[in-house]
Amino acid sequence: PDDPALADGYFVEPTIVRAKATDRVSCEEVFGPFVVVTTFKDDEEALAEA
Repeated sequence: PDDPALADGYFVEPTIVRAKATDRVSCEEVFGPFVVVTTFKDDEEALAEA
């Protein structure tokens, strides 16, 4: 954070993580400003993972 009062804290900036649907970060709850993005070859692959 830019605020000096928060400089020594433990903060995570908003983060985009590219991961497979089977990766741990995709399967478990993450406490923080995270979003997981998964790519697929086609609609059929996406539906199979859903």
